[in-house]
Amino acid sequence: MSNELRHQLGALAIRFRRGETVATSHEMVAVLEAMIAIDATAAAQAELSAILGAALACQQREDWLGLADYLDVELSDWLTMLG
Repeated sequence: MSNELRHQLGALAIRFRRGETVATSHEMVAVLEAMIAIDATAAAQAELSAILGAALACQQREDWLGLADYLDVELSDWLTMLG
């Protein structure tokens, strides 16, 4: 599951960097919901919450490159940390 989510995060990041923001934003919701549903420790869930908050702030500012970085790096690293 983690590898599939990492792949999806990378694909979303590429699309945001290309400027495909509307459709990609809709697809991002399903991926983020899957990440939220992962059984993780309270500390890991708190870290995920902080990362998601920062990522969604990028989306609100229409900072698509920043959002892509959070998807491609921060959230992928979070999944790696889980093992």
